[in-house]
Amino acid sequence: FDDPWIIEGQGTIGLEILEEWPDLDTVIVPLSGGGLIAGIGLALKTINPCIQVIGVSQERSPVMYHSLQAGHPVTLPDQETLADALVGGIDLANRYTFSLVQRYVDQVYLVSEAEIAQAIRFLLATHHLVVEGGGAVGVAALLASKIRLPGRNVVCILSGGNIDLPVLAGLLDGRNPKPTASP
Repeated sequence: FDDPWIIEGQGTIGLEILEEWPDLDTVIVPLSGGGLIAGIGLALKTINPCIQVIGVSQERSPVMYHSLQAGHPVTLPDQETLADALVGGIDLANRYTFSLVQRYVDQVYLVSEAEIAQAIRFLLATHHLVVEGGGAVGVAALLASKIRLPGRNVVCILSGGNIDLPVLAGLLDGRNPKPTASP
């Protein structure tokens, strides 16, 4: 994730969004190590600096969030979360993503496990989309009214569908199961 080629590749998502929706006001992006949001933010704000870039992380082990608060990369112990794809450090010797996230991300929100679970269920029940917890954090923030953008043209990135079937089944049964390691 902390590689200029990866960041550049992720930036093509921002270019594709603008190609489809040139009147974009805001993009909401899952936030972990910062590669995805750094690339998208760099691409969008290079073309239109007025576009708002919002990051969303899980409440459990939000390393980039705490790094931004501290003004430098920090470490946190990993915790189990439905947003397991977003867990992990950014490396204290981070070379690119931290500074790009500082520069191009306007706001960062955190969502709870219950909010992530609600978003996963909502996306499946309403839109027939299987989205992993890390990919559903933006929708979780919207459903929980943490992000309110009435009258704005908004894109919310859904970044993955890799959710364990037992976890998904538990969520559909109304439980918020702890994620289990894949075999």
